[in-house]
Amino acid sequence: MIQNNTKGKNKSGIILLILAVILLIGAVYFVTKKKTSDTSQSSFNINADSTQKLKTPSNAENLNENSLPNTASSNVNSNNNSSDEVIPPDKTSNETPDEALRQKIIAYVNQNLDKIAPPPKNDTWDTPSFYFVGNSKVYLELYGANTDLVGVEILFDVQKDGNSFKLNELARYKEGEEDWILSSGKDDYSDYAQDDYEYNEQTKKWEKLDDMGAQDSSNGQGTDSNSNGNSILP
Repeated sequence: MIQNNTKGKNKSGIILLILAVILLIGAVYFVTKKKTSDTSQSSFNINADSTQKLKTPSNAENLNENSLPNTASSNVNSNNNSSDEVIPPDKTSNETPDEALRQKIIAYVNQNLDKIAPPPKNDTWDTPSFYFVGNSKVYLELYGANTDLVGVEILFDVQKDGNSFKLNELARYKEGEEDWILSSGKDDYSDYAQDDYEYNEQTKKWEKLDDMGAQDSSNGQGTDSNSNGNSILP
């Protein structure tokens, strides 16, 4: 009986020992697995942080590039805008230029110049200049022949009056330091294209400035030539 009890106790001890070993193995396995999982998670976090840190300068660089103004492009666009600014062309009269009529107006004005525009006291007018807008509007530019008084420019509306002409003064300018200054009247034709007529000493005729310049150039005596007819331009 004693032996049987001893054997039963031994069996129970062995079973308990086996269970203890199994529990120990399970605990060791659980602890090892948990450490491995923690290590992997920690490694993943470290890699993720490193990747984020590596990406941060690139993002900051892109942010700086996007936030900084593109001054070169802005300057180019500004210059292009400046160069692309289009100056509107001068208006044109709806009157077809009539050369014969203009010559008659010029002749009439020259014959009646002192009545149309009284000269300065104790002086006479120098040879005038004519600027036509169409045929019925003309600017008359005048300077004293013997005095240093400022010049005068008068805008006239010209209408035929039988065999003569009637001139109605619309505006008057006086010569300024850099440009003409409106002193009286109203000028609605300052932005219109004008044909300039000057007196040609060679032909003794009043000629449109472009025509006279072309003729002088062909004779070698343009305004940019010396006394020998040679151009003084480089």
